[in-house]
Amino acid sequence: MRFLLSLSLFVCLASANVVNTSPSGGLSSFSGIASGKTAQARREKKFDDFTAATPQLVAQTGGTATVLASGLNLAKAILGSGLLSLPGGVSYFSNAKSALAPAIAIFVGMAGLGIYTFKSIPVAMIATGGSSYSECWGALMGAKYEWIVSFGCTLKCLFAALAQSIVLGDAFSSLAITFGLPPQLASRAAVVTAVHVGALLPLSLMRDLASLAPFSVLGLFTVFYTVGFMVFRLFEGSYKPGGKFHDAKQAASQTKPKFYGSGAVNAKTLVLLAMTVSSLIAHYLAAKFYSGLIDTDLSKFQQMAAIGYSLAVVMSIVSMVAGFLTFGSQSQGLILNNYSNKDPLATLARAGIALAILFGYPFTFAALRDGLWDFVRTSKDARTEQFSLLTVGLMSILTVSAIALKDVSFVVSLSGSLFGSFLMFTAPALMNIKRLADMPGAALEILFNKFIVVFGSGLNVLGVVITIMKQMGRL
Repeated sequence: MRFLLSLSLFVCLASANVVNTSPSGGLSSFSGIASGKTAQARREKKFDDFTAATPQLVAQTGGTATVLASGLNLAKAILGSGLLSLPGGVSYFSNAKSALAPAIAIFVGMAGLGIYTFKSIPVAMIATGGSSYSECWGALMGAKYEWIVSFGCTLKCLFAALAQSIVLGDAFSSLAITFGLPPQLASRAAVVTAVHVGALLPLSLMRDLASLAPFSVLGLFTVFYTVGFMVFRLFEGSYKPGGKFHDAKQAASQTKPKFYGSGAVNAKTLVLLAMTVSSLIAHYLAAKFYSGLIDTDLSKFQQMAAIGYSLAVVMSIVSMVAGFLTFGSQSQGLILNNYSNKDPLATLARAGIALAILFGYPFTFAALRDGLWDFVRTSKDARTEQFSLLTVGLMSILTVSAIALKDVSFVVSLSGSLFGSFLMFTAPALMNIKRLADMPGAALEILFNKFIVVFGSGLNVLGVVITIMKQMGRL
């Protein structure tokens, strides 16, 4: 196990020098953001691709962020709700402890590819003069196709908001039971409705979110605490036979760990692959991180990416291992649901995660709302007029969806395969192929990127099919 964790760190750190930092080659001319728009208009575009509920990044854009601060912010942006679904992803393709070896290998391999494509985006920015992921895509692949990445980022934001809504519903519902609320008030539907109408809607109706930025630091601390608590419970043995939370009278049946079968990789592993994408993707933020660094250059960006991804990879693997070894085949889509409502450490973890998501949610929601406006090219005046109506409409859709969809792992895996694989693998690799086309000595790297395109496209199609079949109970 130590070897595998060390391997994950090695992959993250060694990849700092993988990306070809030369911005030249293969770029003869580029068109504007769309017909009738100039390159300068591109740079003045205010909507930055999906900000993933990371408000401190907004405050640090403008060349004032240090490598360490940005690296920690990157780790926070990556470590979202996907982190807590990974044990369930392992249990879906195997119920044996030996399944952790291929699961960790898959995660490390996906992280290596993801870091490579993440670091290639600033290279495309330098080569094209673009200021965002979608602008670079439009410049390299054609202005008329720029909407594809923008729309993909917006849909990814929609699924991120939905995943957060589901986690909030589960967390607050468990807390309601813990504190003895009546069954009618503690029901999941009642809690989801109350949280969305009573908290998320008012927060999302705020036009200035600057006052919420200080709460964002809570996110990283709660992740550290939650992972630490999971490791402690694993070694302390409270959920093992004879443990104080294993007793059926004290804990739900899902808290009883079960292990059996083979750890062999099979078709169901695609669900874990899709979850891994959602757990590692931050590519829509690459442009913001790059432009936000002090004395921006690629070497500092690579150092920042190594710090952020190394921390995120290690925390994700530890969470996956601790959760699966504690509950085995009983691991749920949101691993916190496995822990007893009578477990005080689990109650604290639920409360912390819920509060962190609660105050970060308006930023994800704002990115979704702005993305929709940007996609249909809504004017500034029209946005002001539509602000409240669109906010209420989107919140209503998310509320109903969060009540209907109870398995966050389904949302995470579907999002990862449907949009994440394109944004994380396929699109950056296609941009690299286009950028490197006329560059001498780039044949091997072009071949490598073609492999990434095939891999990303395959995951996109097969991942969606397997995820939907899983949800329908046909696999």
